[in-house]
Amino acid sequence: MALTLAAIGACALAPTLVGTVVDLVNGPNSRYGSRRTLRRIRDAGVRPDEFEDLEVDLGDEMFVG
Repeated sequence: MALTLAAIGACALAPTLVGTVVDLVNGPNSRYGSRRTLRRIRDAGVRPDEFEDLEVDLGDEMFVG
């Protein structure tokens, strides 16, 4: 009976422990988490091939100086 109760308790705590470990590894305060956040910010920008049409449309007006 005691082993069954201990097994049920362990099963109930498992998701909490896994979530805590995942947050420690992937959280914004970890090295991996901050690198991943910076990569997502960089990847969310405009791709270089999206400027081709703009350059054709604007021509010399695009460059100031």
